[in-house]
Parts: sequence; structure tokens; C-alpha cells
Amino acid sequence: MERFLKGTQPVVLKQALLFLMTIPGMPVIYYGTEQYFTETRASMFKNGWGSKGEDHFNQESEIYSFLKNIIAFRKQHPATRYGKVKAIYSENSSGMLVYSLDSSEEQLLVVMNTSNSKKIANIKTYLEDGTILKPIYNFRGQSYNITVKNSGYITIT
Repeated sequence: MERFLKGTQPVVLKQALLFLMTIPGMPVIYYGTEQYFTETRASMFKNGWGSKGEDHFNQESEIYSFLKNIIAFRKQHPATRYGKVKAIYSENSSGMLVYSLDSSEEQLLVVMNTSNSKKIANIKTYLEDGTILKPIYNFRGQSYNITVKNSGYITIT
């Protein structure tokens, strides 16, 4: 079986890893993902098959740092490990995916855009009007508060 990254872009891999880290259960990450491996049986170290005499384990790589950060995020937020998942919104094809994670310690709202283009959605939630949603993680670096309005609706870009 080919690696996930073999048929897609790094940004899609990151989103898939974020999904994996924000749903309950034991996440499994195949070795080499943290180094952007695309070769099925590539070796991490220089004496292994296909390594061409080079070590490929790099703790300074961008994807290694990304994984380290999202694993830390998962450890900090119990809802990602033990929360109840509730689908809030999804589009039939690529586009917005929104789900909540509720645990006794916290409530999280996860928003993903699986499309290659910018999306705007007016989404009905279970939240009370006036509730302010504060971003706690965004791998694109864009963050803004969202206020619940009009009988539980939020507008997400």
C-alpha cells in the first residue's frame, strides 16, 4: 500500500493528521510520516534499504515540528481523547467539515476546509447566542473569534 503522501500534497497530510488527533481513540502514525516519506519501504537510517547512505531522521524538519505540536495539543485537551464527537456540518463533496468534541472538562469545535478554495458557511450549532468561540489552534496561522448569533448560527470563513 502506498503512503498517504504519495498521492497528495503536504497540506492535505497535515489536515488528515489533525483529524486523526482530534477524534477519540488511539492515533496511529506510520513511521516516516514525520519526515514526509513517500516511498513505501524507505528506511529512516543510513544503513537501511533505500536510504542511499543517509540518515533521514530530522527533528528540525517542518513536518516533525508540526506533529510534535499537534501531539502536544492532543495531550493538553482531554476532549480530543475522550470527548463525544458530534457532527455539526459537512458538505457532500470537498468543503467544510465541522464537528464538536464534548467532555466533562471542555468543549471544542473543530473546523476544517477540505476544499482547495476558500469557503464561507453559515452553520447551525447547539450553542447559545452571544457565545464567543476563541481559536486555540490553527495551522494556517489565521485566528479570529466567532460569535454565535441568530438562534445558534455561526459564520465561518
